[in-house]
Amino acid sequence: MNEQKTLLAKATTEQVEQLDAMVKKMELIKESDYCEFYEEYNDLILSYDWSDIVFEENGKKGLMNVKGDVVVPAIYDDFSDLAPYYEYPKKVIAYLDGKAALVKRDGKGTPITDFEFTHVERISFSPFYAVCKEDKSHFALLCQGKVITPYELETYDAAVDGGIVLGANGKRGLLYYVDQLLYIKPEYDNVYDEGVGSDFFFVKDGVEGRLMLDGRFIPNEVFDNLTDEEYDELFNVGWLSAVDF
Repeated sequence: MNEQKTLLAKATTEQVEQLDAMVKKMELIKESDYCEFYEEYNDLILSYDWSDIVFEENGKKGLMNVKGDVVVPAIYDDFSDLAPYYEYPKKVIAYLDGKAALVKRDGKGTPITDFEFTHVERISFSPFYAVCKEDKSHFALLCQGKVITPYELETYDAAVDGGIVLGANGKRGLLYYVDQLLYIKPEYDNVYDEGVGSDFFFVKDGVEGRLMLDGRFIPNEVFDNLTDEEYDELFNVGWLSAVDF
């Protein structure tokens, strides 16, 4: 038997005022009271639907938040990835004349990118987007309005531990975003980590190892037998390690 999905009620003016008051109070809350306060805040967030509302004017669509403020005027054809009130001024995906772009929720709908994509998809729990042009079977990654990888990617895994494992042509790569942004092309047989505090491990031609921040691949067998001097040299360069975001 299929479970019926429960739809949350839209946040009302009363809930908006309650949330606004809590946000102001958050700056003054004592550290000892923070856990209890955050639980109350989180309960409020999870109890209502805070997402923007699509409205139409003169054949075009715009967005207003649950407070009633227009965050994007009615100048676009459609939207996806609607943002919640409490994440203002998060960007949204807008469509115009069959093309997609990112636009700001700044009251003007200011474009962050050109309307040049056939598909834009936000990668959850990260600042990155997957974007396609004419070839819908391959995508690139977009960050802060700029394309940061080639249009050669076919799959992506969840964004966890400071990295996104990527796939293309049966191989695996990684977008690493701890302290610096580093794109590792999909040319490995496998890429994985064992959770926070672990390193990212790369497997190529049956050999498993670590990848240095300067691009060097160090097999585990070599790494495990480093002298103190060799280890210090590699430590100063740094290698790809998983962190908790």
